[in-house]
Amino acid sequence: MLFDLDGFKGYNDSFGHPAGDALLVRLGAKLATVPGEAGSVYRLGGDEFCLIATDRRRRSRAADRPCVRVSLREG
Repeated sequence: MLFDLDGFKGYNDSFGHPAGDALLVRLGAKLATVPGEAGSVYRLGGDEFCLIATDRRRRSRAADRPCVRVSLREG
């Protein structure tokens, strides 16, 4: 599955690149919880991520929940 963070340039422009980097770290960490041990998440570059799930049940569950909510606040 491929994920692209919409509006990321605007976020960087508004809050600065350090805040944008922190947002990408949080997004990557949350995406990594989806496949668990049965897959991997990779940052392709910019604001694009790839999720590979090797377990069919987790892959199906991940496809049912393609959107991941990321809080803009720390914590």
